[in-house]
Amino acid sequence: MVGALDKTEYVQEMEILLSDIETYKQLTHNPVNKILTQLKTLLKRWKQRGFVDNSVYNKLNVSNPVALLAYGLPKIHKIGYSIRIIV
Repeated sequence: MVGALDKTEYVQEMEILLSDIETYKQLTHNPVNKILTQLKTLLKRWKQRGFVDNSVYNKLNVSNPVALLAYGLPKIHKIGYSIRIIV
């Protein structure tokens, strides 16, 4: 029988996974605005040069970006319930 993962155990396992500095980097600020500015500049250039039409431009032009979040799903088929990170 498979049991539920305790919240404190979940938090501890996520902290262990995310503390791996070889794989993950802690950000000091939210990079979304800088990336959004770069994307908008690129899209404008593509539209001016005819690489994309208005419908594609409007679909790719983001107005309310959200930073990605990570959460973990326990691998219940594994002994010890190791966690897989989902972004």
